[in-house]
Amino acid sequence: MQITRTLLLAASALALLSSHAHGQYTSDQPRSLRGIRTVNVVFAEPSNKIEPRVRQQLFERATFELRKAGLRVVGVSGGGAPLSSDVVLNIGYFLRTGLADGMMLRMDVEQPVTIQRTQEPLNIVTWYYEDQATVTNWRTDAGPMLERGVNKFLSDWLDANGR
Repeated sequence: MQITRTLLLAASALALLSSHAHGQYTSDQPRSLRGIRTVNVVFAEPSNKIEPRVRQQLFERATFELRKAGLRVVGVSGGGAPLSSDVVLNIGYFLRTGLADGMMLRMDVEQPVTIQRTQEPLNIVTWYYEDQATVTNWRTDAGPMLERGVNKFLSDWLDANGR
């Protein structure tokens, strides 16, 4: 009985003394983009249904808009794994073909952190965006979907960096 009461008191004290932790995917995720000046863009399409030429055009379109806004883009689509010290902007298309063709765009930002207790370096997702649609022709619909995602990222990035 005494052990249970002690554990209950200790748990209550911890709950009262702990601060609110902001996890991934919170409504204030745009603030996590503050201070980013350089990104490594990794463009992926795991289903391999987009022709290499179209994939390259989409990648170039996205990186052009990022550069135009003032971000320094390092790394190249398919250029290997990013360095662990880089901020990574992942752009992924997922295509579904069949009776109803569908497409999903997932963008996320991975930022390097170090766990204080173990000094282990990790990359965690601090910002994300998703869009999906049933499409009639993904070749024409992929560009506008990418544009919406890049615009959302840039809007949040500009807000976080005071521009």
